[in-house]
Amino acid sequence: MIVDIQNLEFRWQPDDPPVLRIPALQLAAGEHLFVQGPSGSGKSTLLGLLAGVTTASSGSVRVLDRALEQLGRVERDHFRADHVGYIFQLFNLLPFLSVMDNVLLPCRFSRRRRERARQSAGTLAGEARRLLGQLDLDHPQLHGRAVTTLSVGQQQRVAAARALMGAPELVIADEPTSALDAHRREAFIRLLFDECRRVGATLVFVSHDAALEPLFDRSLTLSGDQQAVAA
Repeated sequence: MIVDIQNLEFRWQPDDPPVLRIPALQLAAGEHLFVQGPSGSGKSTLLGLLAGVTTASSGSVRVLDRALEQLGRVERDHFRADHVGYIFQLFNLLPFLSVMDNVLLPCRFSRRRRERARQSAGTLAGEARRLLGQLDLDHPQLHGRAVTTLSVGQQQRVAAARALMGAPELVIADEPTSALDAHRREAFIRLLFDECRRVGATLVFVSHDAALEPLFDRSLTLSGDQQAVAA
């Protein structure tokens, strides 16, 4: 089991009502979960809990059989670096680094992901080039450019390549298609699925675009009353 959530509640302050409540959720290796819900329903909060950025107010969030709420902040940081790839809604690319260096960034913080990247393509740069090619960024002249010179859609795909670098077991995507047109949107998701399947990664994908839901194995709806409904 990659994710096992039990009796989860999250509050920003101890006396506040919960902003997120999930009685139970389990995800096996290789599953693709679509998460939807109105603004303020806790979608980004859920992703932060799965990544160990924040911890549950009560209940448990286990990832790869590790209870994240029992780990210290530094332990969670190391765990995330080794096992979680995160595609941020605002990309969070480093503007002073090139496209290639942004994609290689996870391997600077995780020996495990360095080793897995080398196993895949022989070298770190080779794996970065393979991922960029899969995401339709296989133009060598792009790889040395600063990410700020790319279009928004290209930056979004660079962020995806970075998240996938080193084959993390859990890939988290927060509105990763918001900057893509309809044609590129489905193509991007298919490529993301293919890459996750190649390494057996579990994908948790948040989007406001309900038309994407049928592409996924399962869905989770976070409603206005903060009660999660799984399908």
